[in-house]
Amino acid sequence: MIENNWSIAPKELIITKNYVHVWSISLAQTQEKIAELRKILSLDELTRADRFYFDRDRNRFIVGRAMLRKILGRYLEIAPEKLVFSYGKHGKPKIENSPFCFNLSNSSDLALCGVTYQKEIGIDVEYLLRELKDAEAIAKRFFSAKESAEFLSLLPEERQLAFFRCWTRKEAYIKAIGDGLTYSLSNFDVTLTSEKEARLLNVVTNPSEVDRWTLKELKPAKDYIGAIIVEGQDWELTCWQAEI
Repeated sequence: MIENNWSIAPKELIITKNYVHVWSISLAQTQEKIAELRKILSLDELTRADRFYFDRDRNRFIVGRAMLRKILGRYLEIAPEKLVFSYGKHGKPKIENSPFCFNLSNSSDLALCGVTYQKEIGIDVEYLLRELKDAEAIAKRFFSAKESAEFLSLLPEERQLAFFRCWTRKEAYIKAIGDGLTYSLSNFDVTLTSEKEARLLNVVTNPSEVDRWTLKELKPAKDYIGAIIVEGQDWELTCWQAEI
């Protein structure tokens, strides 16, 4: 598994249609920093944050959303608290009248934020050490028949990583097309083993989708794996480490 090079971004950010930026965000922050970031959020975001039962989940949400605002604010050159989000039919956020597309995902203490210029994008990340008791049953129920068969053919010690490879790639695609959980995960195939490059292999409902998207694996930190999918074939990935 290739690790991406996650460096500190320059002060001046330049992004065009040929580039895709991914930001790694540490969600484990001090109470002082969380209180500072909370001030950036909108009223509806604060309401969502306060619905979380556990402080840990509330704090992770606050850090993730505030950093999303700070990152996008850099590209748009406006104060992060002034950003106004709108939401698609299934909840995918966007900024009206902006050329930038973005997507956010989090797992455990890490979040990933992907940003593009006029290209739809989906991103997902998972913590590899999370307990996974029913991987076989989940694969049989949610993966495509091809993916499930390939997954079950693997040695037991290979299945944990293969499961999360498949899951992040499928989630990234679902998020990119903006259909959320309304689109069945069994309607399309992705690669899931280290021998095969990350790829969208087939979409039952629209085979031409395979040529529309490029899928890549992400390795943002030890014990984490992610996936990003972006429209087109002619883009270059740059990975940044967000400064909080």
